[in-house]
Amino acid sequence: MKKVTFVTIIVVSLLGIFFGYHKFIKHIPQDGEHTKFSRADNILDSRYLEVLVVGGDAITKKLIANCYNTTLLNGETNENRDSAPQKLVDQLNTDEITAQFGAFSSFINGPRVWCLDWTEVQVGKVRDFNGLKAKWVAALELDNPNKFSKSKPPYQVSSIERKTSFGINKGTDVFLLEDPRGTVWLMKSYSLKLDPTMSRDKLPALMASLNLPDGWSYRIVTLKKDIVLKPLSGVAQIIADDKDNVYDRTGIGYSNYNL
Repeated sequence: MKKVTFVTIIVVSLLGIFFGYHKFIKHIPQDGEHTKFSRADNILDSRYLEVLVVGGDAITKKLIANCYNTTLLNGETNENRDSAPQKLVDQLNTDEITAQFGAFSSFINGPRVWCLDWTEVQVGKVRDFNGLKAKWVAALELDNPNKFSKSKPPYQVSSIERKTSFGINKGTDVFLLEDPRGTVWLMKSYSLKLDPTMSRDKLPALMASLNLPDGWSYRIVTLKKDIVLKPLSGVAQIIADDKDNVYDRTGIGYSNYNL
């Protein structure tokens, strides 16, 4: 039997530390290091998709998800209103994306359709995901590398640090939820995941079919003036309904007027 030396023990220990480090620490690119504010106009009813790539330190639970958005890319025009063509979406592979970035995991959010007329966000590096281009728009803090693999239950509030402005123009129909406390939530995008044929014309029927919790209600109104959604604290609050549509909180500190 071979004698185990002190040097062998040190080497094995160092190898264990090395491989352990790479198992629990994932350094994803700092694609939001150099950003500039960019405004996207005339995006109402346009189709988009987001790719989220998760890295960071799983031991300390300081995890970050880089969020990349396709809006205005991939040949989108005012005519086709599509920055996430299905032929490119079909080529996305989360295992390949995770390996490409050396990440813990990656997730696809969408395709979705904007209910906003314009956005003004901080934009970073543009990445290519097997032919689908998407630009960095946010870094989300997480406590679990698989957070996006299991959807949060509908109608539960999430908080996201965000220095952005979203706007909807006067005369546009908006789709609202009101919770038992009187907080009004405005739909900013609807999902094509459950129904790829979903459209603005179908949204009234969709709202009527929601499985709303006790004390919640919905309504559809036509804006009498422009509304701007901007969290003054730098932290936005969002919810999703049971059809995967996403809403932003409105009211004092979240929008320029109450709905």
